[in-house]
Amino acid sequence: MKVLYIAPYPPLKTGVADYAKEYKEAVEEIAKIEIFNSEGTQKSFTRNSLKNIRAEKKILGDKLKKDNFDLIHFELSGGSTREFYLCLKAAREFKRIPLVLTIHDPGRLVNCAFTYYWLRNRKLLRRIVTLFTYFYTKRLECYLVKESKKIIVFTELGKKSLNKRFGKSADGKISIIPMGVAKKDAIRPEKNSKRINLIYFGFISKGKGIEVLLSAFKELLLKLQGYKLNLYLVGGSAFELISEQKHYEAYLKKTALDLGVLKNVDFVGYVKKEQLGDIFKKMHIMIIPHQPSSKVVEVLYGKNFATSGAMIRGLSFGLPMVVSNSRALKEEIEKSKAGMIFDYFSSQDLARKIESMIKKDLLEEYSQNAIKHIEEVHDWQKVVLKIKELYEKTLTKNTIKND
Repeated sequence: MKVLYIAPYPPLKTGVADYAKEYKEAVEEIAKIEIFNSEGTQKSFTRNSLKNIRAEKKILGDKLKKDNFDLIHFELSGGSTREFYLCLKAAREFKRIPLVLTIHDPGRLVNCAFTYYWLRNRKLLRRIVTLFTYFYTKRLECYLVKESKKIIVFTELGKKSLNKRFGKSADGKISIIPMGVAKKDAIRPEKNSKRINLIYFGFISKGKGIEVLLSAFKELLLKLQGYKLNLYLVGGSAFELISEQKHYEAYLKKTALDLGVLKNVDFVGYVKKEQLGDIFKKMHIMIIPHQPSSKVVEVLYGKNFATSGAMIRGLSFGLPMVVSNSRALKEEIEKSKAGMIFDYFSSQDLARKIESMIKKDLLEEYSQNAIKHIEEVHDWQKVVLKIKELYEKTLTKNTIKND
């Protein structure tokens, strides 16, 4: 079986890119399936320009004409304009090859079908563009859902969201296959009841709830004065700018300074996947405080039921979790019993949950539950078998249809 797998790849510093690299390696090694990726021109996260996309569409077309692929698989996230347009080309011009989609941000395939790299510093204009291109984007999304043979989502909430948005076009096509991750040796910090290291791991950008986390951290420093608390913010920064051209990370540092917590907060920045273990083994609790999408986006697209690759990776290291009740984070923690859930808008509730976890000495229990959950649900060995089965069923149905 030859599969053309198109997704963001490193050196792009995004969660989807890291996941795509692991996915390709796992499927090749475990299922012995030949996985190919398109050789493109994309150099960085921001290069979703029309010029680059046109160039990559030509590369993709030439590759599909030259090589005999059995199946095409796309990874689509809200910001993956490049992959979205390449997917449209494959769906329109190569209908004989079955199409499989993995959707990272249900219930949408892409945030906007308009490439607005040149508007990256103009948040209001981006929202206006998204609003006025909504029906165009929706039409293209519906076309891809209709033309696809199978759609993969990671959670039950994601499946319900896509079914609600696309109706009959998605009937019978959506499969829930959990996000895969390699099993890790759960190296926990040395037991020191007076030192607690908290970590936020993920993209440093607006909408991730980091302001709520900083406010909660201030409360914790006041409530747990007998403890030595530190907060580590680990992840790449967005290009998003806020008022007066201040970078978002600079804004967060100013917020931490104003709250009086800056000396206890370490802005680590982007860390390569291979180096994460050295950081995670020193941590006690991971916090994923993600917020819902804006009201405008929710009215247009419905709620975003994405899960978090950062959360899954943290669980694989045995890290206890405190997550918001936004998106599909809650579903994972309820199943794993590896942490607590807080109201996304409430820094007080977040602080209470972290305090409770520490004072009730629940860290070891949650850590063991995390490791067990990863082994039972997210281990690549089990995930790849489901992927292989989906590929084989897709090809079988396509062969019967063509006959």
